[in-house]
Amino acid sequence: MSEKQIVNINSGKLFPRAFQNLAYVGILFAIYSFTENVYTGLIVLIVSSFIAFITVGKQLDLINRKYYTYLLFPFFKLSKARSYKDFPFITIIKRRLSKTTFGGKTMNSITLTDNYFDICLLSENHLKKIALERFKDKVKALNKISFLANKLAVEITEFKPSISKVSKYSRLKSSNNAKYSK
Repeated sequence: MSEKQIVNINSGKLFPRAFQNLAYVGILFAIYSFTENVYTGLIVLIVSSFIAFITVGKQLDLINRKYYTYLLFPFFKLSKARSYKDFPFITIIKRRLSKTTFGGKTMNSITLTDNYFDICLLSENHLKKIALERFKDKVKALNKISFLANKLAVEITEFKPSISKVSKYSRLKSSNNAKYSK
């Protein structure tokens, strides 16, 4: 028996939850507005359905060593294929994302910071990467990376990008200038 040769990674909905809820209300409004004006109802229904139901994700083709980034709508799928032959490594990269909201009346700002663990395919020199999936829990990311490394036949490695000579020189130059400017 042949093993499954496609790995699906569903990233979730394209739009935030608030827009999706607004789109559901828009669908109800479109159904109601069909009685008044069919064209307006049809346009609102199409736009609201698009916002409410579209999902994004990636598919990994193990035979052809390609990955597909796709937008999935209930009736059609748009995808773009790229090769991952030049990416022999896989790693987990820790990312910190912050969201700041500002309250106009109270003149206060609130910053929410979340840590994420991205599973990425890496090139030989670690300068190019393909983000595959994001997790909030490191244990889940470790389980998934071992599964993907086995399926994709790539090596798990630590992320250490090489630094070019120009970058090293400019860092050295800026650190020397900082010493003498005091």
